[in-house]
Amino acid sequence: MRKKRKGGIIKRILRGMNIQQGSLSRYILVVLCIAVVFTTLVLIALNSWVKNRELSGIPAIDQVLSGQTYEDGYKAGFMAAREKFSIKPPMPANIEVKMVNGEIQALSNDSMEVLVTSLDTDPTVDGVSDTRTVAIDKNTKIEKRINLQPEEINKRMADWSQDGAKKGEIPPLPYTLVPVKLSDLKVGMEITISSDESLRLAESFLAKSIMVNEAEIVTVK
Repeated sequence: MRKKRKGGIIKRILRGMNIQQGSLSRYILVVLCIAVVFTTLVLIALNSWVKNRELSGIPAIDQVLSGQTYEDGYKAGFMAAREKFSIKPPMPANIEVKMVNGEIQALSNDSMEVLVTSLDTDPTVDGVSDTRTVAIDKNTKIEKRINLQPEEINKRMADWSQDGAKKGEIPPLPYTLVPVKLSDLKVGMEITISSDESLRLAESFLAKSIMVNEAEIVTVK
């Protein structure tokens, strides 16, 4: 009788263990299903986001998403940097830039949007757009550069060589500056802007002077 009781107890214990193991298995299965569904939704959302943004904008992630090898990504980055710096050489970080060149993109009564072309900044790296907002007030000097005829340039250089050079004066400029109004400026004009502010990472700034770089040539009488 004791043996039967012992055997019944053992069966009940094993039966109880089987029930617990089954519950644990079902719990693990549910967790795995939830994880798979969640991962699938994340991948779908990530795929949609990447397509909308034409990759992430982060080089390391872009390389993985686009299937590029490390060598391909390195070459692409190197060639892009070489092309950019052949146009805009990098500037020492400790130099304060207070003059830039650019093209007018939009105009208003007291400001303009200018696509800056003379800085080595990058929107992704530096966090500032190449298009800057330039404020204009009553003290902003606006002039138009007009190139001189070669004969006039030679004459000014000859006069400077005879007198000005001996006095340590700077050589004469090959152009003359003519005052113009803000209303004379047009979208697409190439300009040079100076300011009292540091311009390298400035999204907006006040212009001290604006010079329109025109190719027009005149003879100064």
